[in-house]
Amino acid sequence: MLKNSLDYTILFFYSIPALGETNSHEYLFKTSGEYINFEETNEEIQALQAEIAQLRSDLLDAQMETVSVQVAQSQSPESDSQLKLIQKELKVAQENLIQTSTQVSDSTATTPTSTSNGKTSVGTSNAGSY
Repeated sequence: MLKNSLDYTILFFYSIPALGETNSHEYLFKTSGEYINFEETNEEIQALQAEIAQLRSDLLDAQMETVSVQVAQSQSPESDSQLKLIQKELKVAQENLIQTSTQVSDSTATTPTSTSNGKTSVGTSNAGSY
């Protein structure tokens, strides 16, 4: 009996058009997302990811400050030179990370979606990020 049920489910699944404003998988996806407040959850996840990134950045800054104090106390020109080089590299890496994070956030906020008439429009995506 389960096999017949599954067969009907699969048959029904493929009988529904993929795209369309009503009676389609696209419509089911959007209405299901609204039903479970997917957009709110997605926005909350993005906010938490941004907070985690900021906390990581703050932690790295604090660790670098500790290293800077220790290098200054050592009064070693070689250590000081190496520290400055590392700080420059970390700044570039941090800027790249921020830029990438912003691009990912922007791309998940607005992505092209196909309409029932085949045209592409820009709308709010329900895709996750990170």
